[in-house]
Amino acid sequence: MTCFQVAVIGDGKIDESSDNFQIAVKLGKSLVDNDYRIVCGGLGGVMKAVCKGAKLSVNYREGMTVGIIPSLHKEEANLYVDVKIATGMSIARNLIIIASSDAVVSIG
Repeated sequence: MTCFQVAVIGDGKIDESSDNFQIAVKLGKSLVDNDYRIVCGGLGGVMKAVCKGAKLSVNYREGMTVGIIPSLHKEEANLYVDVKIATGMSIARNLIIIASSDAVVSIG
């Protein structure tokens, strides 16, 4: 069975009590509930929220959250990222996020 990849992009600096954070958590859970893998920038805000939501799904399994990190430091990834890919490409890493996904969702 093919696991499609969905890129989720959005503000990297939002409060965890914000509507957009809560929407991203729900989206992450829903995507994994439906067997989609999440690809994101791997940092905070929307990226953290969508990965956090993924892990709430009963269908979650290791490898369902992929973070394409802008720096060379994998440890900068949020704690909910399973696969950490350090690029050293700064915002140019967004091209990798988009190119490696079957669909893109933007929050905010």
